[in-house]
Amino acid sequence: MGQGLSCAASQEHAFFTAVQLGEFDTVNAMLERDPSLLHQTTYDRQYPLHIAAANGQIEVPFLLFFLTIDFGFLIPVTTLLGVLFCGLNF
Repeated sequence: MGQGLSCAASQEHAFFTAVQLGEFDTVNAMLERDPSLLHQTTYDRQYPLHIAAANGQIEVPFLLFFLTIDFGFLIPVTTLLGVLFCGLNF
């Protein structure tokens, strides 16, 4: 009785939806609020990086990849993306 999605499950669903659709700003904001989302998996054990790459996203996989690296110092993600995409034409 009264079984429904918990707040955490709803947040994870929204996160994976944003990852799948390539909503960079939404993904970044959600990860700032809850960094543990980076390590969540889907029911079939797909990480956010897998979901983004499988759906042909470009910016979100870079965000997810660089957030998993410990540089020992903080680099704004927008700076990283600017460096990575410098000179690339899409």
